[in-house]
Amino acid sequence: MVSPTDVDDDRRRLLAGVGVAAFGDVSLGERGGDGDGRGGSERNGDSDDDTGERSGVHPDWRTRGFDAGNTSYNHATTGPTERGLPTWHFWEFTTGPVVADGTVYVGGRGGWGDDRTSDGVYAVDPETGERKWEATFEDASFGRPTVFGGTVYAFGSEDVLYALDAATGEERWRYADAANVGTPVVADGTVFLGGRERLVALDAETGAHRWEYGTTDGIAYSPAVRRGRVFASEGTWRTSEHRLHAFDAATGERRWTYEYPDDCEFVRTAPTVGEGTVFVGGGSHDIDKGLGRVVALDANTGEVAWSWVGDEPMNQTMALAHDTLYVPTKGAFTALDATTGEERWQFAVDSADRNPMARIDRFSPPAVVGDTVYVGGYDAAVYALDARAGTCRWRYALGETSRASSQPAVVDGTVYVACDHLYAFSETGDASVEANFVFENTGPGPEHEIRVGRRVTFWGRLTTGR
Repeated sequence: MVSPTDVDDDRRRLLAGVGVAAFGDVSLGERGGDGDGRGGSERNGDSDDDTGERSGVHPDWRTRGFDAGNTSYNHATTGPTERGLPTWHFWEFTTGPVVADGTVYVGGRGGWGDDRTSDGVYAVDPETGERKWEATFEDASFGRPTVFGGTVYAFGSEDVLYALDAATGEERWRYADAANVGTPVVADGTVFLGGRERLVALDAETGAHRWEYGTTDGIAYSPAVRRGRVFASEGTWRTSEHRLHAFDAATGERRWTYEYPDDCEFVRTAPTVGEGTVFVGGGSHDIDKGLGRVVALDANTGEVAWSWVGDEPMNQTMALAHDTLYVPTKGAFTALDATTGEERWQFAVDSADRNPMARIDRFSPPAVVGDTVYVGGYDAAVYALDARAGTCRWRYALGETSRASSQPAVVDGTVYVACDHLYAFSETGDASVEANFVFENTGPGPEHEIRVGRRVTFWGRLTTGR
């Protein structure tokens, strides 16, 4: 295990405790769930004006990271814990899903090349996988949508943000200069966009421009919003300097800036904001500098509480629940104590279970529901891990040559996962086996062709979702 940087114990307790009432100049709201207060269970910025609900209380998964603080934790719903079996699949090329008000929303392409039919957003029935409606864009939509206040916010690939009616898919407005990076974040009636040249705040109802922060180095990923503060990382993998900024959400005034260490060569994650603490991740390409890095900062001042350095690259957004920070890295999935940064457990895919067609051994951003962590693998598999112990409760191999790199969405006993196509898993799904394969002709002549009556050998692994 890797020890965190030494930090005064009294300040650690201050950052982690319930006494951090001054964060964002707003007093603490009600607690919920298991009472740890770190997983977004108190009143959060993404729900103050838009839904009238408290983050962590509604069962929907309306945005990437679950809430505007990117905690990726919801204690108010359930997921399959004993097994995960497929209930349906949606055969369009899709991005990661979100779920709101009885509908699953995904962005994506309707095929590739000459077979491509349309680009835009799909609304899907969560029970059957049938398409409810489709909104066609002039350009492709690869980013995950966000749904709040009856509106779907989705990026097109040509830097356009679309606002659609969630019930019909009709366009309400568009913002044509988004320069998007990541996922739209909605909080307190405002849409926040991370871009290649600036951070932008728009009126969620009309799309009117409210404020922006310009930067030559670009915003690394989606921002995070909590208690009237916006947190955004500046700098991409192409730049040598990286910073985390805290802004006033209403005015765009910058409150503080944290400079990443010189050995942090890239930042590819969205910030995760807990109770008085913001967590950011990055890394280095140099093994001697430590490939993965997580830093915990005081959300009011930007002062460092602790830092953790791991052995593998860290380039996916984390989750925060049960006083634990869940960190996906290449080759392993690590749980850190959110107060001290000490490692609690680590999970790695057994070599016997790895898909030989997978290009790389990594994990998607995690989703935490109850005491289970749901995560997709770059080995085209879905994992359910015990949140306290790190043991694998069940695994389901999708059999794809692609990767399940998008964060799952978990609502009402079902896990929704994108791996090129959209899949739904529950404990009562179909246990039958479906085989999909692609034949590649490895040479000329009839001996390399598949013909009726000719013996063919397949490689495969049977999975039961247990």
